[in-house]
Amino acid sequence: MITLFGVAATALLLSLVGNDHLADASAVVSALAAVAALGVAAWAALPGRRAGGIRVSDTGPAEARGSGSAVSGVTAPAGRSGEISVRGTGRAEAADGGEATSGVRLS
Repeated sequence: MITLFGVAATALLLSLVGNDHLADASAVVSALAAVAALGVAAWAALPGRRAGGIRVSDTGPAEARGSGSAVSGVTAPAGRSGEISVRGTGRAEAADGGEATSGVRLS
């Protein structure tokens, strides 16, 4: 959507500028686009949140019985990279030797 507005604004600017100044306006638009591209590249190179994070919210109850296992939330490998965010997990109940987790279980 932002790109559409950018293209429309550029087309409007170039249509309003007379033929005598069209090359100048085009040079300015090109320079601004180059600066924006450098800014996006620098922003993408910054450390911070990366794809691959896990978000879990508003899960239901988990019940485990016997030798069973249940998780109301998320199970992930202990050595995984990335953020894990859990909110509003359900009740976890274990009986007869079962194992239940409400939240995050790292295995």
